[in-house]
Parts: sequence; structure tokens; C-alpha cells
Amino acid sequence: MKKKSKVLNVLLWVISAILVCVLLFSAYQIYSIFAMYNAESEAHADLMQYKPSDGDIPETSTNPNSSEHIDKTPGTPADNTSLDPLIAKNRDVKGWITVDNTYIDYPFVQADNNEHYLHTDVDKNYIESGALFLDCNSKSDFSVFNTIMYGHNMKNGSMFGSLPWFNNKNFFDENTTGKLFLRNRTFEIEIFACLVVQEDDKNIYCYPTSQKSVDEFAKYVSKNAAFYRKTDLKITDSIVTLSTCSYEFDEARTVVIGKLI
Repeated sequence: MKKKSKVLNVLLWVISAILVCVLLFSAYQIYSIFAMYNAESEAHADLMQYKPSDGDIPETSTNPNSSEHIDKTPGTPADNTSLDPLIAKNRDVKGWITVDNTYIDYPFVQADNNEHYLHTDVDKNYIESGALFLDCNSKSDFSVFNTIMYGHNMKNGSMFGSLPWFNNKNFFDENTTGKLFLRNRTFEIEIFACLVVQEDDKNIYCYPTSQKSVDEFAKYVSKNAAFYRKTDLKITDSIVTLSTCSYEFDEARTVVIGKLI
């Protein structure tokens, strides 16, 4: 009887030790998550001082009606000088994006690969939430038809964590706009589609170079979008494709697409 009692005591001690370890590990996990979100929040608060306003349109003495001086560069000319300190610290900083009524309000960067900024912020420090970054094959001046931007889907809604909100009809219908700032240009964003796709969907993660390929892109988007607003697209237009991880199926991505005006 004593032997059984001793075995039972040992078993209870082992179970208690395991439970304590589980609780300690859970507490550590919770602490780590809060620390991660706190670090991102502090970094974001510091960055907000560099957010551009609408920018000042440069004065010009040329006749704006003269065909000789028509500016065909996409976007509106602007002096977004508030970005200068960020660019001085990190030449990879390309601009700032904000999407109305979401937490998306960040500078974005571009490296020569798509891994560098997964866990590196714009100040080149390690951070779990990383930074918003352009696909390494995109044109950072948004001068071609499609420019692709990535960001983590953070559970507290930070970074691109609010992109999946557009996969809700009421939110999609009520929220249609954003703004994108480069150093010398400003764009309005008109959001027209939200899709959930595979991470390697070449119909979305692509760079159309002809009107035919743009038409194919537009047809695919309208057919496969969860929500869509009819939008005329030409090869001379510029769009931005915002992409983040999603959980509808393995390797899912939520994609929100806007036309730059």
C-alpha cells in the first residue's frame, strides 16, 4: 500500500511540474506577444512624425496649357519633404501609404529581395512585425501598370492586419479610398477589389505590359474577387496591389487592389 502511495505521490508531483511548466510557457508566450505589439506600436508612433500631409504642389512659371510642358508622370507633383529624414536614414524608404478607416498608415520600403524586411523595420532594426515593402520586381515610382506591396497580417490590426476587413461587404462598400505619397508625387487610391488567392497566383502577382494582358488581369479580378467595383483599366493606368497572409486555406493571401488617381 505504501509503495502505491509513493508512486501516486511521484505521479502527482510530475503532473504538477508539467502544469507549472505549461503555465510558465503560456505566460512567456503572452508576454512575448504583448511585447511584440508594444514594440510595433512604439515604432509606429515614432514614425508618425514623418507622415506627409497632402504636400505642396511646386510653383511653376510655365504655361500649364502648353502641350510642351504637360507632365505625364503618374500622380500629382508634390514636395513631401517630411520623408527626407527617413530617406536619409535608409535609402530603401520609398514613400508612405495610408488607407482610410484602417490602421494602414506607414512608410514603405524596397530591397533587392522579398525577405529582407519581413522582420526588419524602416530603421533597420529587428522587429517581428517587419515593414511594409514593395515587391523587389516592382517599380518604386509606380510608373508601370501594377505595383505590389506586402505586409504582415498582425492580429491587432497593425501593419496589413486590417486588409482582411475589406473581405466584408459592408466594410468594402463603405471604404473606398486611401493615399500614397512619394517624395515628389502624391496619389489618391480608389479601392476597387478584394480577393483571397494563393500566394503564387500569377494572375494577380504579375506585371502586365500590354492592353491585352491588362484586360486579362481585369477579367480575372472581376471574376474571382470576393467584392468588386467596376473600374476601367488601361495599360497607361497605375494600380497598387496590397497583399497579406490570410487563413481561409493553406498559403492563402488577402489582396486589396486600388487604382492610383
